[in-house]
Amino acid sequence: MGFGFQTGVRSARVAFGFAVYTLVLGTVLVLVGIIDFIGTGELLWLGLMVLIEAAFIYGFIQLAHQARNRRST
Repeated sequence: MGFGFQTGVRSARVAFGFAVYTLVLGTVLVLVGIIDFIGTGELLWLGLMVLIEAAFIYGFIQLAHQARNRRST
């Protein structure tokens, strides 16, 4: 069915826009955390934030792929 079908989004462009919005918002939050952890010297938490950013990027790729491959049933 693809991303957006179950949420009521009918346009692939809207679904892709939501995926971009989610990536940007997540990236901004992670960057704030990274800046804070660099300032306090907490390298373990910095590594965790890098992993979280990788998860955001992976999620974006999945959402974008689903948005492109949506099919109405």
